[in-house]
Amino acid sequence: MLSGFKAPINSGAMRFIWKNLLLNLLDENVSAGYAVDIDADGKVTKSAGPDAAGIVKVTGTTGQTRDIYLQGSVVDCFTGKTPGDVAYVHTDGSLTTTPNSYPIGRFISATELLITKDV
Repeated sequence: MLSGFKAPINSGAMRFIWKNLLLNLLDENVSAGYAVDIDADGKVTKSAGPDAAGIVKVTGTTGQTRDIYLQGSVVDCFTGKTPGDVAYVHTDGSLTTTPNSYPIGRFISATELLITKDV
């Protein structure tokens, strides 16, 4: 096991949690700042809302490995956001400040989102 890693997620894949960050392969194209789901096989896809596992910071294409920021993380890939606004997952995986049933975090600066469902 690598130093600093909390625990392996699945010994059959290169997935590890480290400081609320998950390293995983994308199963479809995902844009920076989008919410993602992770299924039981470790496939990462854009989230439709209720099962959002985290946020991708850097745009990636199918088969690429990307960091996924999980609950408790701060992800800084946004621009022009209002601190204090709540972010919600839209049905296409993008984030919106229009209230819906799927909160994913709160903006703590114009560029940073604290990922927490306790908003």
